[in-house]
Amino acid sequence: MGGGLCPCPVLLVAFWQDESEHVRMAARSIFHCAASHVIPLPLCNLKPTESNDMSFHTGSRDRHNLGNKREESISPKVEKQGVSQDEESKILAWLESFEVQDWISCVGGTSQDAMTSHIIVAGALAIWYPSLVKPSLSRLVVHPLMKLAMAMNEKYSSTAAELLAEGMESTWKECIVSEIPRLIGDIFFQVELSGPSSKSVKEISDASFSIKKTLVEVLLPSLAMADITGFLAVIESQIWSTASDSPVHMVSLLTLIRIMRGSPKNLAQYLDKVVNFILQTIDPSNSVMRKACFQSSMTTFKELVRVYPMVAVNDSWTKLAVGDVIREVNNANIRVYDMQSVTMIKVLDASGPPGLPTLLPASLSGTMLTTAISALSFSPDGELGITDYSEEQCS
Repeated sequence: MGGGLCPCPVLLVAFWQDESEHVRMAARSIFHCAASHVIPLPLCNLKPTESNDMSFHTGSRDRHNLGNKREESISPKVEKQGVSQDEESKILAWLESFEVQDWISCVGGTSQDAMTSHIIVAGALAIWYPSLVKPSLSRLVVHPLMKLAMAMNEKYSSTAAELLAEGMESTWKECIVSEIPRLIGDIFFQVELSGPSSKSVKEISDASFSIKKTLVEVLLPSLAMADITGFLAVIESQIWSTASDSPVHMVSLLTLIRIMRGSPKNLAQYLDKVVNFILQTIDPSNSVMRKACFQSSMTTFKELVRVYPMVAVNDSWTKLAVGDVIREVNNANIRVYDMQSVTMIKVLDASGPPGLPTLLPASLSGTMLTTAISALSFSPDGELGITDYSEEQCS
C-alpha cells in the first residue's frame, strides 16, 4: 500500500473482524480516508463523459482534491433517472466476481473471500457515501449482504450484520421492508440452535458465538425498530412454536427493552401486545418458561413502567394497569391485570369529559394525535389513583 497509491478497499475490509481491536480500528480508519478516492468504477456515480477518467482510480498527485471532484461529478439527471440495465449488470458482475486478486494471498484468503469482500465494500459505500455511488447500489447489494450476515462466515458475517443495522433506517428499510419478519425469524433460528435443547450447543465455536451475539445485540434491534408490528407477530408465534426454555424468549424480552429505549413513540401504540407477550412468559401454567424468563420479564416490566407513564404497577407488584395511549378520549379504557394469575381482571371506562377533544383544535396544516391517557399511578392502598388526559398536535 506504499508508493503513493491508495489502499485497496477490499483488502481493508478483510481486517474489519480481526481479533486485534487496533487492527480493526486502523483498517476502518484507512478505509474511510481512502474510500472517496478508490470507489470501484462499476459502482461509481459519474457523468457518462467522466466514467472513463481512470485518474480517479490511480495514484494521481491531485488526489487531495478528488473527494470534491467526485461530489461535483455527480449528474443530477443520471441520479434522478437511475442507472441502465447494462450498468446494473456491471454492478452485479462486480459483486459476484470470484476473480482472485493479489491481495488474497496477503490474508490467506480464497476466491470466496474476494466476492464477500466486494459485498462488504459495496454495502459500506452505499451507507456512508451514497452520493458517490450509483443510486441502485443499495437495492442490488442488500440481499447479498443479508445472506452474508446469516451465513455465519467467521471473517465477514459480523461486519455484514453491523452494516445492515447501521443503514437499516436510512438505506435498507425501503428495499426489504416486506422481508424483515423473515430475517427476524432467521435470527431467532440461529438463537434456537444455541439453546439448551440443541444437540450441537457444545460444538459452537467462539467465532460463531461472536457472530450470533452481533446478530442478536446489533442487527435484531434495528430490524425490530424498523418493523415493530412484524417483530411483535414473530415473537408471539415463537411462544407456541419453540421450546419453553428456549433462549428465543429471553432474547425477545431484551429486544423489547431496546425498542422501548430506541423507539418509544413508535412502540407506544402496541402496549397491549407488549404487555400480553410479557405476561405469557411468566404464566404460572407454564412453569418451565416462567422459571427461564421470570427475571428478564420483570426487568422488561420495570422498563415499561419507567418509559411509559400510562403503564403503572402497585407497590406489591400484584396489579398492573395499562391505559389507552392513542384513542378517542371519549372511548378510552384502562385495563387492569393480576400479575400473579397473569390475567386481565377488569376494564375501566376512562372516557374524558364531554368536549375534551375540542380543547386543542388542530391547525389546517397539522394532524391531531390524541393521547387518550398520558399518566396512571396506584395510590399507596393499591387503588388506581391518577388519570391524566392530554392531546398533542403533530405536524
